[in-house]
Amino acid sequence: MKHTLGGRRRGGRVAVAAAVTLMLGVLVAIGTAVAQASTNETVRVGFIDTQAVLPHVQGGDKLLSLYKQRQQELQPLSQELSSLQNQAVTGSLTPQEKEKVTVLQQTIKATQQRWDKDINKAAAPIEAEVNKALAKVAKERGVEVVFDANIARRLQLVAYAAPGTNLTQAVIDIVSQNQ
Repeated sequence: MKHTLGGRRRGGRVAVAAAVTLMLGVLVAIGTAVAQASTNETVRVGFIDTQAVLPHVQGGDKLLSLYKQRQQELQPLSQELSSLQNQAVTGSLTPQEKEKVTVLQQTIKATQQRWDKDINKAAAPIEAEVNKALAKVAKERGVEVVFDANIARRLQLVAYAAPGTNLTQAVIDIVSQNQ
């Protein structure tokens, strides 16, 4: 299962697709763990904090800057839309306000798609480099499944993880050598 770099969670359909993909991956990992546990095999699981890795990988600062710019552009639009949606719940909207909701939704969608295109283009080589380093670390440590710590935390997928399961610093050490 390929991990994804953070920051894509506000992308509407992208976020839903990412969540579904992640959940399917989690179900596969859990299914594998249960199957191996039934044969008395142990599955080693690890975690990586991709957000902590980004500043250490070549191009990571640019990617973080793109995420920030995206958020700065979308935040006021989202706030205005949210305000109008709250107003619709507590009362009625004028025809002009209803039109404004439609325009805002279309603008947000188009803006997200534009930023997603730019971010995905910038993220591809970074993701490849991080995945290569992560695969090396996981193989060296005998880890078979690696979760993104931020996603696992946000979705409450893991209740406990032993300190030795965090692969972040080992990945940072490798990608830092390439800068």
